[in-house]
Amino acid sequence: MSSSSSPLTKPDVTLSLTLPSPSPVEALKPEERGIKLIQLLLKCANHASSGNLHRADACLRQISQLASVSGDSMQRLASWFASALAVRLVKRWPGLYKALNHSGPASAELDQARSIFTRAFPYLGFAYAVITRSLIQTMSASSERVIHIIDLGSGDPKLWVPLLRSFAHVLHGPRHLKITCVSSKRVVLEKLGARLAKEAQSLDMAFQFNPVNVTLRELTIDMLKVRSGEALALTSVLNLHILLAEDDRVDAHFGFSSKNNNGVKDCKQMSKFLAMVQSMSPKVVLLVEQESDHNLNRLADRFIEGLHYYSAVFDSIDVNFRGSSSEERVALEEMFGKEIENMVACEGLEREERHERYARWMVRFAGAGFRPVRLFYESMEDARRLVEAYGSDGKLQEGEADHFSLKTFSNVRHRRNNLGPCRHHHQEKQKRKLERPSDLLLTDMGIDNKTREEEKQTSETMSSDLNNYTIIKEGEAEILMHAKNQVFYNKTQVKNRDISIAVLRAFISKRKQEQEAILSRRMKTAQLVMGENASKLEAPAESAPHDEKSNGKCEELEEISHDEPCCISEETVKTSDGKGQGELKAPRVLEALSASGLRALRYAREVEGIGQVVALDNDKASVEACRRNIKFNGSVACSKVESHLADARVYMLSHPKEFDVVDLDPYGSPSVFLDSAVQSIVDGGMLMCTATDMAVLCGGNGEVCYSKYGSYPLRGKYCHEMALRILLASIESHANRYKRYIVPVLSVQMDFYVRVFVRIYTSASAMKNTPLKLSYVYQCTGCDSFHLQSIGRTVSKNNSVRYLPGFGPVVPQECSDCGKKYNMGGPIWSAPIHDQEWVTSILADVKSMN
Repeated sequence: MSSSSSPLTKPDVTLSLTLPSPSPVEALKPEERGIKLIQLLLKCANHASSGNLHRADACLRQISQLASVSGDSMQRLASWFASALAVRLVKRWPGLYKALNHSGPASAELDQARSIFTRAFPYLGFAYAVITRSLIQTMSASSERVIHIIDLGSGDPKLWVPLLRSFAHVLHGPRHLKITCVSSKRVVLEKLGARLAKEAQSLDMAFQFNPVNVTLRELTIDMLKVRSGEALALTSVLNLHILLAEDDRVDAHFGFSSKNNNGVKDCKQMSKFLAMVQSMSPKVVLLVEQESDHNLNRLADRFIEGLHYYSAVFDSIDVNFRGSSSEERVALEEMFGKEIENMVACEGLEREERHERYARWMVRFAGAGFRPVRLFYESMEDARRLVEAYGSDGKLQEGEADHFSLKTFSNVRHRRNNLGPCRHHHQEKQKRKLERPSDLLLTDMGIDNKTREEEKQTSETMSSDLNNYTIIKEGEAEILMHAKNQVFYNKTQVKNRDISIAVLRAFISKRKQEQEAILSRRMKTAQLVMGENASKLEAPAESAPHDEKSNGKCEELEEISHDEPCCISEETVKTSDGKGQGELKAPRVLEALSASGLRALRYAREVEGIGQVVALDNDKASVEACRRNIKFNGSVACSKVESHLADARVYMLSHPKEFDVVDLDPYGSPSVFLDSAVQSIVDGGMLMCTATDMAVLCGGNGEVCYSKYGSYPLRGKYCHEMALRILLASIESHANRYKRYIVPVLSVQMDFYVRVFVRIYTSASAMKNTPLKLSYVYQCTGCDSFHLQSIGRTVSKNNSVRYLPGFGPVVPQECSDCGKKYNMGGPIWSAPIHDQEWVTSILADVKSMN
């Protein structure tokens, strides 16, 4: 928008790409500029969502200095998102918005852009090839005389002309083909009808075309003219998500989300439509949709999803057009820009770009009575050949036999699903078993027969009762939970996992700081050595002065704090080739008792800089659920998380000093895992440990606590803190057996459990400080007053330190306050149980999550 022009003098002004396009800011590198743009866009989205117009405007002004419609892909994408945010702000004044004559590109321009998209990229060609093969295989095997295919909004001759030719080779005798096309554009229907009629005439085949000039919302079953005795199939290409649009402006404003029992947002229009489709008993329904999650109520949530998805789209455009600013590239970006604008600027029924991921579509279709059916082997081969022909940048990503997606460049995806009504699924599958056994081959052609059978059973089991699964979303991870709840999910542990994520983030940051300190020390040492060598060359060496110190048994201890380590081990800063070049490897995390894998998935998706996450469980059902959830959470989870069926103790003992972080979260006592856990952690690594046996730790069964933790608890008002200190003392005891010691950074008691976060170091000399950190407790039986008696003490003499037993007892036989006797408990950890710097950082992180 120009400040010098008004709508009255310039009525054709639009809000499309109204931001100025100044020259790039030379001070910033492209990577820095991209990060800055993303930060500003997210900040602006938050301000726009909350209605803070002044701050949103300030953000837009900064974005305009960095974004450019003629810049790189990130700059152009930022222009579109900024423009969409500007439209959202202006729509607060309907009169102003209408006066600006805001209108999208003409229908002909959109059709041209779609044609360019189909020609320049493999996505739709890939989908059309699979649709054609699947329809030919499914419908030619049916015995009905009329084959009726309903196109829900595509109207693309590039799909239907090749399909017509393919059917001409398989339809014989009195059978004929009937195609119904639903579209709100009369011109599209007329062109398609004329083209198909001409093609059918040249092929000398019986053909009927039924145009339905309505939107999907207006469509009724009578308009489709479905007759009994027809073999019916339906296809939808990038169009069905329009039915997800509903008047949810109130929910969006207050952040509500009306979800059903499966964790998927309710939509009456979609449910009604799918029920109508199911009532027609189709043989198969073929669905092609964008693999993204833009149907979210909160603007901030779908804005982030949109940035991820469309940044991949724009990167793909950039690669395909080699960075040129051709008219075709501009037309494509205009088409996607209008999708962005609809997603960001619109609410309620206006917001039609409500893309959802495959898993949510499956839940919707399953709720309407559909079941997934296997894709044909030939369909997979057709798709594979098409992707290979496109070039080396394409990759076919296969799902669980009922779907697959195409991924190229920066992970742009379009997903294709194969669905059929539940009452036809079994019958159709048995028929294919008899006629074409090869159709049941799994999509992954590189696995052996045993693995094929296991994968097949898993896929069929999951497919057969999708209705029984609920999607549980926690943080950025989602898991599938079966109605029988065979794998445990503990909702009350959400805060536990939130805190653990914050601690992991702080740990990664701290490791980096410690590495930098080590490198700095190395640099200074090298400089000193070089200086000394130079002086030696210039002057004869002087004899070293006589060292009057003692034999040095305890000299190191004078520089070691009782509570803090000096730094991380030099070992941890070596590279993978062991040459010590100063590169810090991403931390490996072991979740020793994973169950559904939710904790591991959240670590992988929410902790920046994390490396491999290994999820263990000795229960087969839990491992299967974990692997299913890893696949469900996409490529990030698949690349970072791996699940194993193993006994945690055996696994940790067989992998000594291999993990930077070990997470123990058992249901009950962790005592049996502590010995192996402290051995599997690298020097300077982190142990995160939960204990839920609070009755034992708080003095309910003192003898049981002593047998598990080596400490006797006392009942008192401070019993929860004592439970924490007993657990810390037990971990320290196990660590000492291997010349290791602990440094607590955070200790918490919540709900029904305690959880501690400790770092583990190796040092035989520092380990000698342990008796100074442990104490026995004397507690009065009358007034609950207590006193600590340290197990050990030190005596310094002549620059040396001696370790001696602690003095005691520290109390008389009777309490000086009430005259009662004392109970004796412990030993417990009596050193600090927190690190203040860590606590401050972790607290801020946890608050930001909520």
